Parts: sequence; C-alpha cells; structure tokens
Amino acid sequence: MADQCGSWKDPFTNLYARVKSWFHDSARNVQHLNAKVTEWATEYVRAVDVSDLMATEPDVLAKLASIWEKFDENQLNQLKSLAGDKLKTVIRQIPVKDLTALSTAVQSKLGFGPEIIERLKSITAADVTSWADEQWGRVPVDNLVSMSQGVLQQVPIAQVGKWTEAQWGKLAPAWEKLQDTQLNKLKALAGSNLDALFKQISKADLAALSTAVQSKLGFGPEVIERLKSITLADVASWADEQWDRVPVDNLASMGWNVLQKVPLSELGKWTKEQWVKIPVDKLVRFTGDQIGKIDAASLAGLSDKYWDKVPVYQIAHFSVELIQSAGLLQNLNATQIGYFTEKQWKAMPVESIVKFSVDKLHAVDYKVLGEWTKEMWDKVPIETIAAFVYQQIQAVPAEVVGQSHCRLSWYKRAKTAKVSG
Repeated sequence: MADQCGSWKDPFTNLYARVKSWFHDSARNVQHLNAKVTEWATEYVRAVDVSDLMATEPDVLAKLASIWEKFDENQLNQLKSLAGDKLKTVIRQIPVKDLTALSTAVQSKLGFGPEIIERLKSITAADVTSWADEQWGRVPVDNLVSMSQGVLQQVPIAQVGKWTEAQWGKLAPAWEKLQDTQLNKLKALAGSNLDALFKQISKADLAALSTAVQSKLGFGPEVIERLKSITLADVASWADEQWDRVPVDNLASMGWNVLQKVPLSELGKWTKEQWVKIPVDKLVRFTGDQIGKIDAASLAGLSDKYWDKVPVYQIAHFSVELIQSAGLLQNLNATQIGYFTEKQWKAMPVESIVKFSVDKLHAVDYKVLGEWTKEMWDKVPIETIAAFVYQQIQAVPAEVVGQSHCRLSWYKRAKTAKVSG
C-alpha cells in the first residue's frame, strides 16, 4: 500500500485517486485485507471511494467493515444507499469478527440494524470457539443481545467481569441465555446497590425478566416492587411483541390499569395456568373484551372469589357456549344469571333453562320468554311454568296459550297442577 500510494508522510497529492486506483488494481488479491486496513490512518480511510466500490467490488467493501467506524458522513451516506440484494450480499460477506464488532451507532446511521441483527442471530458457537479475549472485547453488548445462547455462553468470565451496570442493563434481554457462572458476576456487581443496576434497565426489559432469572439472582422482591411502579405511560407504546415477552407472573404484580392494556391477541394465547395467576382483584378489572378471550378450561378454573366479585360487564361478555362448556351455568347464582344480556338469553337452550332453580327462573328475561315459540314452550314442564312469576307469563305470546285472555287461567292451571303433583 505504502509503495503504491506513497509514503505515509508524503504530501497527500492525488491521494483520493491513488487509493481508488490501488483498490482496483490490488485490493482484491490482498490476503486478510480487513486486518490490514484496520491500521490505516483516518485520511486514507476517508479517501476510499465507497460508491465506486459499491458499483465494482462490493465484496471488497464488505471486507472493509472494520473501518466503517472511520468513514465520514459522505461515505456513510453512500454506503447507506445500498438496498435489496446488494445490501444482503455485502452484509452476508462481512467477516464474522467484524460483523459482531459493528457499533450500534454505525448500524443506526446506515439503517442496517435489522439486517445486521438477523446475521448476528445466525452466528454459531463454532464460529466463536477460537476467539481470544481481544476479539470478545471488540463486541458491543448491544450485539451480544441478538446472539444465541450457545454463543453467549462462550463469552469468557474475564470479559463478563469487566461489564459495567450500563452494559449489563443493555444485555438484560439476554440474561436468560447466560450460564450461572456468568450471572454470578452480575450478582456480585449489583451487591447491595441494586438501584444502580435497575436504573440501567428499561421498563420493557424489566417486565420481561423471567422468574427463573430473578430467582437465580435473588432479585425477585426488588423486581416486584419496580413492576408495581410501571405506569400507563410506560406501556403506551408497547406492541404485541413486547407484551408477548412479559411473563404472566410479572403482569400479576402490575397495576390493574396497566393490565387493561394487554392486547386481546395476547390474552387469546393464555392457558389456564396463566389466567389463574392473575389476582382476582385485578382480574375483575379486565375489560369485557379482555375477559371474553378466556377459554372454557380457564373460566372453569377461576376461584369462587372471582365469581363473588365478578362485575356485570364481564358476565355480559361470556358467550353462553363458553359458560356451558366450562360447566358453570348451574353454578351461577340468580343475581349473576340476571346479568345476562338479551343476546345471551336468546342463545340459551330451553333445555338448560328448565333445569334452573326457582330463584334463577325468576331472573330469566321476560322479554326473551315472549319471543319463545310454541315449540319451545312445549319443552317446558308444567312445574317450571308454575315457577315463573306472573310478569314473565304475561309476556308469553297468545298463540302459545290459545287466546290472550287465557294466559291467567293457563298460569293458574300450571300452579294448580304443581300443587296437586
């Protein structure tokens, strides 16, 4: 390089042209180009014609990833113009060691973040087996977050021991992937000053910490206290992906107003084991649409305490099919039955209603009874008819009893038959 471009101390006459010419004539054949250019002075790096390399030798551009940090804004903007297959080709050809060392600042300026993350995810334990401490020292923890468990568990303890609270905070989404010996370094660093560590962890990452990791670190009680402080403003921008990261165990510690923000799509995935972890006093604050996502097995698993406190609007959101599948129809009391909407009553089979106790029969919407056909009334035993109150009987269509003036006598006959029986 020095022979063709001139001595490092020579005047920089035609430097740009010389560097460009050197890349065209020699760079492709230079062994370990990425290692050699790392030592270049900034003025030589900034003489690299990025646009020319993009057009003629994109594979060489990939080998220069170790000096992208030294590019000026103009060079970065040229590199940023990569798109489609060209971008994928360049990223695919970046040496693994240089890829993992790319700072988030450069990734952000280039807008390549998502593509880099996907490549980082593909790195294997075999790719890093021979790495020395010096290489691990080049890798920002921001990049480690995207790597696999197998790779993260290769990070030397000596390197882990150098991480600061700020670095551990950035790595929080990946604590789950670390070995116990690595986590012990975090535990020792935090010591009795957990506040310093927790200040470095975003609310989103704090909410996603598994109970297993909390237990290993002995942070459980402290995490719970911080979860309680999460506000509506903190979760306002959370997308479904973030809510999916949050264990139900952690949600159970958050305020009921925060829980009302859990997306319906997420609730639809919950199992019985997850639903029953939500405290009753918070579960009864779920919106009607939220509670409507519960499945039959989970609904059946809710405690009596829930049914003692269940609000009207929640019962109104349970479908009749759901209640029946959960085997709860006979367990609801008359007051709860009385909360049923007209839509729910219309979906209720006559065969189910005739099994009601007297007090539950009195809760049946008389307007709905007025819409029953003669065929439906024919299914009702005489003793059940006798159990209805007169206002309910008054709603029965005339054709069911013959003539409207016969309703009273029909009702009386039912009462008499009940007494005689």
